[in-house]
Amino acid sequence: MTTPRVVSLVVLSLLVLGGCASTEAGDVPGPASSSAGESPGEAAGPMPDGADLPPAPTPEEAAPEEDPAPVEPEPEPMTFDESMVRSVAVDKEAKGGQANVAVVAESTDVQVLQEVGLGCVDHYLQEQKAAFCHVWGSELDYAARDPQGIGDLMCWVYFIGVPLAGGEPIVTEGGAVGYTVSACPGGVLPYV
Repeated sequence: MTTPRVVSLVVLSLLVLGGCASTEAGDVPGPASSSAGESPGEAAGPMPDGADLPPAPTPEEAAPEEDPAPVEPEPEPMTFDESMVRSVAVDKEAKGGQANVAVVAESTDVQVLQEVGLGCVDHYLQEQKAAFCHVWGSELDYAARDPQGIGDLMCWVYFIGVPLAGGEPIVTEGGAVGYTVSACPGGVLPYV
């Protein structure tokens, strides 16, 4: 036994493919003949529920959609690595040791640089009681860190550390103190 829904779908598909001359019991559905003024794709009359057929798609609408350009995967987040270290000095060894580290992360993203600095501190706290990491965004900025050779560090983006007393990392952003755009060629954002 055929349900009314199945019959309606069959009738509808036949109408879309060329129409139907008759759907009375015993008749075999087939393409309807076109009358003058009707295109071969139009039905010979209204659909059984009284609705008109939608217009046939244009060639542009019927064309398959092009696949969008492949989406580039987001780069892996940068984390601290010992290869980023440019210098390490350990002092206050009698009190448990304090590592003072210079790191170049090769990034202009301040959030990435902060994460690298926090990773640096975590790494050196495994060996020392205290750790402080200066983070530079590029080799260019690291090279410009002490133009007068007097130990006055410039062009750093973060100074992050945990003192001998312990606690949460203290995070200091370079900004106007450590990063002067006119003197620092690395172009770290948002300082430029």
